[in-house]
Amino acid sequence: MTGYGRGEGRTTGHRAVAEVRSVNHRFFDLSLRLPRGYGGLEERVRAAVQEQLTRGRVELSLTVERLAGGDGQVRVDADLAERYHEMLLQLGRRLALSDPPRLDTILTLPGVMAGGPQDEDLEAVYPAVHEAVTEGVGQLAAMRRREGDRLCRDLAHRLSRLGQLMEEVSVAVPRALEEGRARLTERLNAFGGGMELDAARLTTEVALAAERCDITEELVRVGSHLHEAGRTLTAGGPAGRRLDFLSQEIGRELNTAASKTGDLPISRLLLDAREELEKVREQVQNLE
Repeated sequence: MTGYGRGEGRTTGHRAVAEVRSVNHRFFDLSLRLPRGYGGLEERVRAAVQEQLTRGRVELSLTVERLAGGDGQVRVDADLAERYHEMLLQLGRRLALSDPPRLDTILTLPGVMAGGPQDEDLEAVYPAVHEAVTEGVGQLAAMRRREGDRLCRDLAHRLSRLGQLMEEVSVAVPRALEEGRARLTERLNAFGGGMELDAARLTTEVALAAERCDITEELVRVGSHLHEAGRTLTAGGPAGRRLDFLSQEIGRELNTAASKTGDLPISRLLLDAREELEKVREQVQNLE
């Protein structure tokens, strides 16, 4: 499901902000963007996200800033900066460059500045990070729950429609089997060319042909899967993966039934059911 959340956390010397976005995905796929020097918190941030989310492609972006009055100190290695400066001047003369080295360039070179994010006490910063992540993910989860409620209502309606179609098919099956027996008996008699056929053998062949066309077992299994899908929708908690599995099983039974029946009205009902099931499967991909 789609969603967005933003959370903020503070400690005495730091302020953390987490922005979280999610889009539909069959499984859980988390992408983290942490500030430089905060990679040591990745495992804990990932665990904090998974406490509330179990499905979807999720992107989390974290920023951390120092607050005025914090105890962090930035140190500059002036000697190293001078050596860098001299080397850059020599390189500039060799390349015939007219512009002198810039201070902001020198400050970014390795070792010149200390006390940046790479030197942070991650344990001291993490409470702010955890607060920001928890709040942001909580907002996203709340948005997804609201969307999930709307999806569940739509799915309940579609599952009910599938159940109605299956009832219509069930009512039509006895009529279709009887008509099939009558047609087969008529054809066998016509094939005999007026010859007297063995009544017992004729009855057996007609019964076997009718059995091959009987879709009662498939309808029973579809009904069981629909019941389980409805129970899953109302049980609360994550339902997407289970409903995805059930919709696949329903589709398999409908395909088998469609391949067995030769009755045109039943085939049309099964086609309507498969179209409705496809809409269910699309919606299920959006559920947690």
